[in-house]
Amino acid sequence: MNMSTRGAFSFIYKNEIKVIRSFYSSDIKYLGKEIVDFLQNTNIKNLKSKIFKLKPMESENSYLNEIKFWEDSVQVLKGIELGVIVNYIDSKEFIKDSLFCEYYYEIDLDKGLLTIFKKGDKILINKYEISKIPEQWMKDCLLIEQQIEKKITEEIIGEYNEKKTK
Repeated sequence: MNMSTRGAFSFIYKNEIKVIRSFYSSDIKYLGKEIVDFLQNTNIKNLKSKIFKLKPMESENSYLNEIKFWEDSVQVLKGIELGVIVNYIDSKEFIKDSLFCEYYYEIDLDKGLLTIFKKGDKILINKYEISKIPEQWMKDCLLIEQQIEKKITEEIIGEYNEKKTK
């Protein structure tokens, strides 16, 4: 588990997006896996009723006080499902920050899709129907992520070499 990766996950329901920040361990191998496990073992109809009731809070301090007993984002997911967590800090702006939001998981309950991004909402890693997430999803995502990282590195080196020759 990589403790330093920040990210977010969101629920889209009735065309309303509710983005919740994940302060650590947001990589595919941890939060990604937990979100997939959560979706595969959750009554989606019941989840929709809980998501509909989620309300944004005024301040981050209030939110942190409310969830202080929840260890991490995975437990926040469970708290939402159980109806214990009913408030959240709207983090829509955070997912636009490709430096600080390293992973973003969009759970679209209207369309039945899970979309996984890197660098906030900038780089698509993969998209799955929630009811048909394949067994090898993580392997596929990690391979795509590797290819993305390689391409980014090649572009940076290319830009550097281009500037060097000028």
